[in-house]
Amino acid sequence: MHAPRLRLQGPSGLVLLNTTGLRFEMQNEEGERVGLVGFENRTKDSVELYYSVEKPYRRRGFACGAAETACHWMFEEKDVSRIVAVVNKHNVASQKVLEQCGFAIHKIGAQLFYWEKFNPSLPGF
Repeated sequence: MHAPRLRLQGPSGLVLLNTTGLRFEMQNEEGERVGLVGFENRTKDSVELYYSVEKPYRRRGFACGAAETACHWMFEEKDVSRIVAVVNKHNVASQKVLEQCGFAIHKIGAQLFYWEKFNPSLPGF
């Protein structure tokens, strides 16, 4: 039995196509695969965001567009109160993506920055 496929239309023609569970394939307007974005379960009401963009498509806004679209979907459809992300302290590009998507650093480790974003539709956020 196959998982149902879900298409999310993101900014500037970006399409997120559900491939397995909570993983989406990023596609550009031509239908070419440009990367992946997805979530791992953390707690009952919290998930961890991850994404990866193929080298030829980096620095074109795909990661930010996909992260924003996927987070919006997660908050709206899955009743999650918090999304977290973990980024190496030297990965400035991913830090900028998370900042642009409304994430804030909540913990700094020796090599990793821990980011979080709360569901804006919940009281107190």
